[in-house]
Amino acid sequence: MWLIVLALAVYRVAHFIIDDNLIASPRIWLHTVILSKDREWRVKLHELITCYWCITIWISGFAVIVVDQFASVPLPWLTWLAVAQGAMIVDRIT
Repeated sequence: MWLIVLALAVYRVAHFIIDDNLIASPRIWLHTVILSKDREWRVKLHELITCYWCITIWISGFAVIVVDQFASVPLPWLTWLAVAQGAMIVDRIT
């Protein structure tokens, strides 16, 4: 059950970071700053923070680490991937 809740939470956080209007201005500013100079690492960083699939992986890892501090997560590496995939499935459904 907690795996589903965690996947839903990761889905919501990822969409908040990438799509929500609440932080649109800071997000546009950040994209402008990152892409202000033509450097390969800046382009990759921009891809990382604008790609839903990429950011879901990182948020899932962070979420599993946080949950593991309060409750024992069995097989954290597999749980990390399962949570990321669950969030991606929810994204495909919605």
